[in-house]
Formats: sequence, C-alpha cells, structure tokens
Amino acid sequence: MRIGLFVLLWMLITMACGCVYVPNRNATPVSTKVGTDASALIRPGESDRHAVIAALGRPDYRSDHDLALGYTLPFIKGNTYGLLWGPCNFFPIPGCLPDREYDDIWLEFDESGILQRYEIHLMSRYNLATSDAWREFLKTVPDTVPPVSPKQNYSTTQISRN
Repeated sequence: MRIGLFVLLWMLITMACGCVYVPNRNATPVSTKVGTDASALIRPGESDRHAVIAALGRPDYRSDHDLALGYTLPFIKGNTYGLLWGPCNFFPIPGCLPDREYDDIWLEFDESGILQRYEIHLMSRYNLATSDAWREFLKTVPDTVPPVSPKQNYSTTQISRN
C-alpha cells in the first residue's frame, strides 16, 4: 500500500513539473541551399546532379535513370527539456527531446544531368506525407520509378510528360 501511494505521489509531482521548450534561433532548413537567388548553392539551369549529391548526400528517393532525386532532410528547430517519461522509462529522467522539422526537396534533371526544376515542402513531424508528395512530383518526370523498397513507398509505373 505504501509503495503504491509513493508511486502515485511520484507521478503527480513529476507531471506537475512540466517541460521547457527552447527554440533554436539558428535553425536553418537545408532547403535554403536550393533556389534561384545568387546565395543558393544549388540553382536550376546551373547545378548538375553530381554537385547536388556532393552538397546534399545520397538521395532518399530516385527515379530509374536519376532524372529525379528526392531528399527528406531533418533539421532541429528547438529542444524540449524536462522530465522524460515513456514506455522505456519506469521512472522519469531528466532529458532533452529535439523538435525536428523535415525538408522534402524534389529535384528534376535533364538527360545531361543539369537541374531543371525543384520543389520544396516543409513537413512537420505530424504531417509526413513524403511518399505522396514524391508521387505527385514524379507525374511530370519522363522516367520510370524503381520497385518499392522499405524506405520508399511509391508505385512502379511509367511516368510520362503530358
């Protein structure tokens, strides 16, 4: 009885403590590297596929002949500090949880590998419709889509320009 009362009291005290959110004022989405202005590292009509891969790394999505590349890149926009309680912790422990947002960056290249167009979608952690956005982007890319893998969730249809 005493242990149950102690646990109940402990839970009430820790829940009352709450958490503190600290925004990261220097958080810069990776998508700022892509654009038409002079400060952008990756620009349509100028940047080639190799420069994009060197700047952003291995793509999360790609078409069969690499005419389209897709990236889902996280950035930390803030941190929540407080007592963490969850299925892995019987007792709350002090800690920090990063607040992530995701940049979806879709890039289309011509046959010579020069970037022709791009789309950027800022996806919150509660709205991760990445595969839907990728499928929508691919509708105008004249390339096929590779078979579905665990990391990629899109159909294996021929994509053609209307």
